[in-house]
Amino acid sequence: MKLIPFSLAPFGIATVDLREAKKSVADPVRDISIIESHTLEVMMRENIRKCTKVLFVALLGAVLAAATSSLSTAGDHDGDCRRRVHVAEQRLQKAIDKHGEHSPQAEKCRHDLDEVHRDCGDVH
Repeated sequence: MKLIPFSLAPFGIATVDLREAKKSVADPVRDISIIESHTLEVMMRENIRKCTKVLFVALLGAVLAAATSSLSTAGDHDGDCRRRVHVAEQRLQKAIDKHGEHSPQAEKCRHDLDEVHRDCGDVH
């Protein structure tokens, strides 16, 4: 009785007696198709796992990119407001120096400065 080693690990069989295999195997094509379908099923599961990992990493990257973008936009908004307040204050000071503290030009610049403060909130 000669044992022929081959792997059918998914079925829990490590070695098979050739005579017993001939008795138990009525249709070798069917048995091969079972093994092939099992192998195909295992490969499909592995591919699904890999695709799931790739999609998860892509989603995580997109979330991080969006979060970073919104944080940088908020920082740009603060810097923009500070610049706008500074420019409005300079215009007011120039109008006061050139036309006087209660001139129409100074009043317009005060109004513009108040609008910038309202738009930007507490950012100075």
